[in-house]
Amino acid sequence: MAMKRNTQAFTLIELLVVIAIIAILAAILFPVFAQAKLAAKKAVSVSNMKQIITATIMYAGDNDDTMPRTMDTSTGFPETISWWAVGNYQNALNPYIKTGRGGVEADGRSTGKGSVWFDSADPDNNTPAMWGSYANSGFMTGQDRMMTTIEDSAGTIHSGLRISNWQRATVTVPNPLPLSNSSDPFWSSEFFDICLDPWTADRNNLASPYHYSKGKAAPPCSHFPSDPLCEDWNGQIEGEWNQGIHGLPRTRRGDGRYGKVNIFSFADGHVKTMPFAATYKSPQENLWSITKG
Repeated sequence: MAMKRNTQAFTLIELLVVIAIIAILAAILFPVFAQAKLAAKKAVSVSNMKQIITATIMYAGDNDDTMPRTMDTSTGFPETISWWAVGNYQNALNPYIKTGRGGVEADGRSTGKGSVWFDSADPDNNTPAMWGSYANSGFMTGQDRMMTTIEDSAGTIHSGLRISNWQRATVTVPNPLPLSNSSDPFWSSEFFDICLDPWTADRNNLASPYHYSKGKAAPPCSHFPSDPLCEDWNGQIEGEWNQGIHGLPRTRRGDGRYGKVNIFSFADGHVKTMPFAATYKSPQENLWSITKG
């Protein structure tokens, strides 16, 4: 007589319940994992900026208190120089960082994309000739600046995250890169404008309280549209895309790749995450002016 086998198996209903539970757990956990990954990238970016500002302070200590410069001041008014200026700035700090410079080398090799110059969450990391992810305050590196002339180094921003989609704010990268022509206009274009310009755009208006020589940051128009002296200078900062810098209606996006906060380094060497609005509360209370009060 054959023995009756007692077999057990999932019913269709039980299988569907298990699948539903797995789907619910995945829906809950995947965003958590994504947020944790982004938080890890932000922590690395904070570390990168800490290394850069520390290197800047060390450089000044070895060079008569003078900070490395990224703009041409031969005519007085700070102006964008070229790809070579960005490279020289990064090379000047490399002895203190030891990770190489960002962007591309003269022979077209793309190097340094994993260095401290790049935020790993920056969507522009693979853009040809991209120089880095952090934009400097022009009060710091756009003109000759000695550390001792900064009235409140702990309360003055040195740099922050550059806006994503840099080509939208500057120029389109030619394809292929004009590697054989060093005089091609691209190499001296605004694509290599590593500096924010928190001053009045009228270089000849010496009466303006926000003339570049006075060290006071003008109110950004996207936050202070009714101020007759406002300037569109913050559009290069992540989360602050401002169409006003291109002659279009002024708008403020508000969120960047790390939500509503940006990462800022300060002249005394510390790094802090905060919304841009917290860095500029008024012309008298902001973290951009070199001259306080």
